[in-house]
Amino acid sequence: MIDRTWSPKTLGFSEIYFQFWIKLNEYRHVVFPLSDEAFLEQGFLLTFDKDWRLTSKAISKMPNRLMRPTPVMVNKTWTGDCDIFMIGGDESRCSLKYDTKLDEWTWLPKLPPGCPISCNVCVNYMGRAIFTFTVDGKLNIKAAVMYLKNVQSERNKEDIVQEIEWCFERKAEDHKIDRFHIKCAEVMNDGSIAVIARGRTSGMKMQVSTIVLRFDVVHDANGKITLTMR
Repeated sequence: MIDRTWSPKTLGFSEIYFQFWIKLNEYRHVVFPLSDEAFLEQGFLLTFDKDWRLTSKAISKMPNRLMRPTPVMVNKTWTGDCDIFMIGGDESRCSLKYDTKLDEWTWLPKLPPGCPISCNVCVNYMGRAIFTFTVDGKLNIKAAVMYLKNVQSERNKEDIVQEIEWCFERKAEDHKIDRFHIKCAEVMNDGSIAVIARGRTSGMKMQVSTIVLRFDVVHDANGKITLTMR
């Protein structure tokens, strides 16, 4: 019998939260342990051979540690190589991109003013844009869009001039969802976006329940993207 257990000394870490475990393919995974219970800084490439024996190797360190950013895979190839966009997490409102093939980090555009820098929900929309969903302190739903076609990527954070745009807002008095928190998002077969949340809608007898919000993506003649909620 082959031993399938590995110690923290062998791995280089002792614990990984599931949202920071990124599957490139069956045999290669990139993981990011938390430091100080809130920050990402050092990632590891986990590689399995054909007999499922594991090796762990530290990847390039982030130029700045990030506070609970949201990972999004972009430009994935058949080999599993891709760009991992770490949305948010930096006090400058900039994000980071990790190129798994080149093992290097670059900076990405800023989140819009007023957007929380951590614990947001993001989704890659068909390789065209990344939508970032958030709920503010007043329980208003907001979404911002990062266009991927001409997204700025720089080695120096100070060179970033692009800023992500808001593309949706729904006030709490309009959606009437209390105890509201969003969890994840997925692009559906009809091209809409489903956001999974929990909360309590107006008139609901239960204290809290799972809620699915559906958003339609609207393109105008100039290529600008907005969202509407069904």
